[in-house]
Amino acid sequence: MIGKKHKSAKKAVCFAIALAFTLVLCAINPIKSYAGTFEVLVAADSSIKNGIATNVWVNDGNVKSEGGAAVWDDDVSENGRIVAMTKVKDVSADGVGKSLVSEYTFSLGEAESGAKFVFAFGLSRLSSPVFGDGTSAVYFVKNGNGYAAGVSKFENGKETKVVSSKNIAGMTAGKNVTLTINVTDGAFAVYTRTESGTLTTICTAKTKGSEVNAAGYLCIARSGKINAKLSGLNIKAYEYLNATTPAQDIAYETFSGGHYNGNVWFSHAGRAENGGVFVENDALVMRNLERGGYFGTKFQYSNFDFRVDILHVQRTTETDENGNLLYRKESNGYLAVSLGNYSFNERGFDMSAECAFALAADGTVKRYADGKAVETVSLEKSGMENFWAAEHEGKVVNVKVVSKDGICTVYCRFDGIGQYIPVIKYVSETTPYGYVKIMAKDVSNVIIDNVEIENTDANAVLTIENDKPNGLDGAVDYDYSDGWSDEDLLPWAKRNGGRR
Repeated sequence: MIGKKHKSAKKAVCFAIALAFTLVLCAINPIKSYAGTFEVLVAADSSIKNGIATNVWVNDGNVKSEGGAAVWDDDVSENGRIVAMTKVKDVSADGVGKSLVSEYTFSLGEAESGAKFVFAFGLSRLSSPVFGDGTSAVYFVKNGNGYAAGVSKFENGKETKVVSSKNIAGMTAGKNVTLTINVTDGAFAVYTRTESGTLTTICTAKTKGSEVNAAGYLCIARSGKINAKLSGLNIKAYEYLNATTPAQDIAYETFSGGHYNGNVWFSHAGRAENGGVFVENDALVMRNLERGGYFGTKFQYSNFDFRVDILHVQRTTETDENGNLLYRKESNGYLAVSLGNYSFNERGFDMSAECAFALAADGTVKRYADGKAVETVSLEKSGMENFWAAEHEGKVVNVKVVSKDGICTVYCRFDGIGQYIPVIKYVSETTPYGYVKIMAKDVSNVIIDNVEIENTDANAVLTIENDKPNGLDGAVDYDYSDGWSDEDLLPWAKRNGGRR
């Protein structure tokens, strides 16, 4: 954590040239984010069940939809095919190994010699040939009373056979087989499973020549006369969202000068008597927030490191010299870090984000999901002392939240003492993408400082945001004094005979 003494130095560095990259957004059918990665639905069963969906597939050759399946029969062109309109992207530069996950259920029927039923990848255009340059294909051919599979790549007008002919055990005419084709770390993994459960591995990453780039369009086709029925499919690709955020130096807030950077941060508080969320003495105060309040980012994050110093929590009840209550001891409140918020400027207090971690005054850490507490751990059992206790008055607590590749971890320590202690960890397939907020509820007097967030996406897009003080620009106190005197009222009194 960067201390107060570095404020001026940090301010000077804030406007240095930030890194510049190109943001590529997931354009079609985003489902959910995987720690910066978007899973993209290329095609599902529904796209072939009631007709070949024209918003999903380009149907070339009159491929039919009958009985809830895509059908290649005698009425379909010998080269009939359906091409998925969603393009598979190459995300290897962003450190994402998985680029394609797909599964197909199909059966084959009569076939002429040499005819193939093909699953092709890497087409540069929707109209590109199935076996054109840059494509890869998994195909099935008639082999005696059964069928065999092959894997080939095509480049410079030549075919390279990765797997020339692999007999598919248990695959017979008219019987369904499930085909799995995955591309991970630039290599094919292909295998089949029959209705009776017989598994055949066709190709793995260890197979010589299995290296492949699935980027491009994919299609399902036949080459020659081979009848086929495709009754099920689920095809998913992946794209990486590099979030656009301020550079780390700029997204570091010390509240100097009595304000924070309103271009980067936002705050809100529910109606509070003698309280709210505001800057005081170069720190952020969260006071008397029975209805809650928050301080958060104006930019969305997925992978990030977030840090904040808790300078003070109200560990004892405090009164003035006349015994009047100033601040009650914290008992039911909490301070939380909320991830994946959909809005940066909600007008109410809302803990219904995908994930939030609350440091509660009872000495526990609670994980919230969609507004509900789903996990509770004890600070002390994690190895961190309960910093809400009275004996820790005057101590500063460093809090760090790290969200990286599906893992969210909260760390704590007393300022500068030893290593950060992990107090709660959550592992999930999904990592929230959205605004990050410090949420406070039922707290009487919490003071925080040195709020910092760093975008750790693979190729983060960093911007420079000028320092804009929060609040109204140029607002000044209005002078309510006036120049009225008793003499100004005399004319009115004379006209009314001194009566009111």
